[in-house]
Formats: sequence, structure tokens, C-alpha cells
Amino acid sequence: MLTSLLRVHCVRKRRKVLTTTLTRIAGEFEATIANVSNNITLISARLRNLSLILRIEVSLLRIRNTGQVNKSLKHGVRLLRLSSNTATGNAGNFNQKGWKLNSHYVAP
Repeated sequence: MLTSLLRVHCVRKRRKVLTTTLTRIAGEFEATIANVSNNITLISARLRNLSLILRIEVSLLRIRNTGQVNKSLKHGVRLLRLSSNTATGNAGNFNQKGWKLNSHYVAP
């Protein structure tokens, strides 16, 4: 009788340990998935910014007039600032020298 009671006690104890271990692993797994998701979002935002920079550089290579280059650079910097703010969730309304862009604007 005593041995059977000890067996039941051991089985219950093992189940409890197994359950708490699985719960801990599940919590760590959820946290890992959230971190990976955040990293993917940041990487895709940076890739969008890089593609925008490359498009600006290609268009600057086509322009020979320095006045046009300066104007294009200012335009590119504004777009880049907007796209990085949009990508990180900090986009807001702003108005700079006639630029009126809303927070729902999504950069190309």
C-alpha cells in the first residue's frame, strides 16, 4: 500500500514539473516569436529606406544642374524622414515649407 502511494505521489510530482516546464517553454517561445516579428518589421523598414536612398542617388546621377541636385536632396531627405517615421510607427502630421503630409501616408 505504501509503495503504491509513493508511486502516485511521484507521478503527480513529475506531471507538475512537466506542466510547469512546458508552460515556461511556451512563454519563452511566445516572447521569441514577438522579438522575431519586431526584428522583421525593423529590417523591412530599413530595406525600404535603403531602396528610397538608392532611388534618390540614381535620380541625382541623372541631374547635371547643381540647383536641381540641391532641390532633389532636400526632397529626398524629407521623404526619407517621413518613411522612417512611418516605418517605426512615429509618423505624425507635419508641414514644412508647403509640405502637407498626413500620418496615414505610406512612403513608396
